[in-house]
Amino acid sequence: MSNKVLDLTMTLADAIKTSAEMTRMKAAEDALMADAEAKGTYDEFLAMQARLEETSCGQSSAASDARQRKFEEKKKTAEQNPLISEFIAASSAYDQLLGQVNTILMNAVNPQSSCAPTSCSSCSGCA
Repeated sequence: MSNKVLDLTMTLADAIKTSAEMTRMKAAEDALMADAEAKGTYDEFLAMQARLEETSCGQSSAASDARQRKFEEKKKTAEQNPLISEFIAASSAYDQLLGQVNTILMNAVNPQSSCAPTSCSSCSGCA
């Protein structure tokens, strides 16, 4: 492998590690994990989300709708907790950053003809 590519990859990894998005997400995660009540609520929300995803296939519409309503209630309760809502927002911002990095890398390897080289406004590359 090219040393230049590996060196630039390490530079990118360091930039991501020290980015505002990563710093915010880590601080939000630490705050969430330090609060037993918020952590418990978040863990219940994640468990319910996983169960909903596992059981949604093959269930009757009424049972599926009931589970979905129950999940939405739990989600609303979880999002009312400021520690949980901040963690969700911070995680989303971090995921968006990683998605943008991935899109840029993928477009460099397999360019889209509709993307302008100096602006991503003509495609979804940087959005």
